[in-house]
Amino acid sequence: MSSMEGLVSRCYYDIAMNKIMSQLVCVDDDINKCKQGDVIGKFSLNMYNPFELKVYIDDNFKGLGLSRVLLQNFAKFLGKPKHGKYTVTGVQEDVEITITLNENVLLAIDVDASANERGKSWWGKIGMVNNRHCNSTSSRCIDITGYEKIITLKNLLITIAKMKDNRDIYFGTTAQQSTQKRQRTKNTLGGKSKKGIKK
Repeated sequence: MSSMEGLVSRCYYDIAMNKIMSQLVCVDDDINKCKQGDVIGKFSLNMYNPFELKVYIDDNFKGLGLSRVLLQNFAKFLGKPKHGKYTVTGVQEDVEITITLNENVLLAIDVDASANERGKSWWGKIGMVNNRHCNSTSSRCIDITGYEKIITLKNLLITIAKMKDNRDIYFGTTAQQSTQKRQRTKNTLGGKSKKGIKK
């Protein structure tokens, strides 16, 4: 199985989890690697403070460059900013929520365990730096005090834009998203989300 053979990628805003989820899913059974429907890779961003990043690649698929696919589809899902802000919409059953995300928001990881004998950590390669300057007295950083590494959303997307790989597949609508239009509500991060229910 090649790096993308038997796999499809999807990216969506999960309302229930309040996360942007970029995933790689197995569509063909492979007795040695995965079963149909298995999520073998995922990259996620919390859409609330702290804006934490997480990544996972199944051991059977490591070393194939699939984390790059996850990142590229994450960037494509966000699209282009308008006045420094990204608009993300999620649909689930009768609920549609739209959230605005500032490009200068600080993203963080709790612990970097990706460094190994082969060299630089994966998080370091995508531009994250040690969170040394943040402390509990800084209003901008108070929510990520204690997190090991940080990066702005803008700088992360700049790093992703420099990646060159034509193997990624992007779907604007996923199995988690309904294609039907629902009542829309808006929320700018920093406030409380409001749900619109179709009656």
